[in-house]
Amino acid sequence: MAGKQPPPLMKKHSQTDLVSRLKTRKILGVGGEDDDGEVHRSKISQVLGNEIKFAVREPLGLRVWQFLSAMLFSSVAIMALALPDQL
Repeated sequence: MAGKQPPPLMKKHSQTDLVSRLKTRKILGVGGEDDDGEVHRSKISQVLGNEIKFAVREPLGLRVWQFLSAMLFSSVAIMALALPDQL
């Protein structure tokens, strides 16, 4: 048994490699168009979405509200740490 040689390794043909890759991408759902007509190059971009959607500027009122909410929350937290008896 110790003298038995392993079978020689077979090289894959590039054509079957491409077909295998295309089948894998089809199973994963990448490389084709989705319902919105967007073409995703990877599963990560499909999950995260398109970065162009995030380039749109938010309304000024929303930015002001987020800033004021963060300031109010931070000030209450600092007061709770500094003056716990006042709560």
